[in-house]
Amino acid sequence: MNAGLLLVLLALPAAAAHTYPIEPVTAVLRVEPDRVVADLRTDSVFWLEEVTGVNPLPSTGWPEQALNATEAYVNAHFRLTVDGARVPGKLVDARYRQLPTQVHEQGLFILRLTYPPVPDGASLSLQADFFEEFRREELEEFGGRLPPQHVGKFITRASIPGRKRLSAVLSSQAAPLAFTAADARRTALGRALESAGAGALSLAGSAAAWPALIALALCLGPAAPGRGRPAAWAASLLAGWCAPLPAPVWLPWAAGLAAGAAVAPRSNAARAAASAAALAALARVWAVDARPWLPRGAPGALEASLAGLGALIAAAAVLAALWLGVRAARRGLDAVSQSRAEHIYARRLSLAKTVLMIVCGYGLWQSLSR
Repeated sequence: MNAGLLLVLLALPAAAAHTYPIEPVTAVLRVEPDRVVADLRTDSVFWLEEVTGVNPLPSTGWPEQALNATEAYVNAHFRLTVDGARVPGKLVDARYRQLPTQVHEQGLFILRLTYPPVPDGASLSLQADFFEEFRREELEEFGGRLPPQHVGKFITRASIPGRKRLSAVLSSQAAPLAFTAADARRTALGRALESAGAGALSLAGSAAAWPALIALALCLGPAAPGRGRPAAWAASLLAGWCAPLPAPVWLPWAAGLAAGAAVAPRSNAARAAASAAALAALARVWAVDARPWLPRGAPGALEASLAGLGALIAAAAVLAALWLGVRAARRGLDAVSQSRAEHIYARRLSLAKTVLMIVCGYGLWQSLSR
C-alpha cells in the first residue's frame, strides 16, 4: 500500500503540469471610424505557461517574444471576418495585472487588438475558441467528458456596444456572432460615456496608487475638510492630468511616499504641499493609463477631458469613502475612552503612516530595481 501511495504522489506533479485553471474570456469589440478594436480580459495562468513562455512577466513592456506569441495565439482563436474574409488583428497593448492576494501565475491578462476600418455596409462576424487544444486534450484524457471544474469554462463572453447592444457566448460549438458595421457603431453619447469610464477605470486599475489614496484620506483627518481643500486638490488633479509628462512605473509609489509624509506633519503648509504633489503625480499616472483606452472618432481634447472628469469623480468617491471610514474609526474611539480617544487616534495615525511609508518605499525600490 505504501508503494502504491508513493507512485500516486510521484505522478501528481506530472499530471498537474498540464492542468490549468480555466476561466471564461471576456471580449469587447468596438467599431470606430478609423479602426476596429477588440479588448480581451483573461486569466493569466494558461497564457503564461502555454502562450508567452515568459515567466515572470512584467506588468507592461513585454518582451517581443511574448508579444508575438500572444498576437499569434489570439488571431488563431479570436477570428474576425469582414465580408467573408478573415482579418488578422494587431496587438497594440498588453498588460499583466496581479492583485496583492494573487501569487505565482495568478492574475489577469488585458489585451487590445486593432483591425483596419470597415465601411457601414460591411457584414462582420466574430468567432472564438480559446484554449481549444487544451479542451480536446482533457476530453481525450477523461473519456469524452470535461472535469467538473472546467465545465462551462471554455467560452468567450463577447459584447459589442453600438447602436444595437449585441452579445453572445462564443465557443468551438457555438455559431459565430454576425452583425453589421452600422449597428456596431456607437453614438456620440456612447463614446462620451466610454471616455469617462476609461478615466474612472484607470484609477481602479492602478493598484500601486491605493496606498497614496489611503494616505490622502488620513491627511483629511476625522473633521470635515475646509472649503479650500477640495478645490486645491481638484486643481492638483487637473494640473497632473494635463501636464505633458511621462509616468514611469515608480511614480505612484513616489506619490504614496509624498502622501505618507503629509500624514500628521507639524506644518500645515508642508501637509498641503505634499498632498498636492501626490495628487498631481497620481493624476499623471491615471492620464497615461487611460489614454490608450479612449475611443476614436471624437476630438482628442474632448475625450481626454471626459476621461479626466471620470477620474476626478472616481477619485472623489474613493477619497470620500476612505474619509468616512477614518471618521467612523475616530468616533468609535470615543466609545472606548473619551478622555484618551485623541491620544489613541494619534498613535494609530502614526502607525498607519509608518506602514504606508514602508509599503510605498518597498514598492519604489522594487520599481527602480527592475
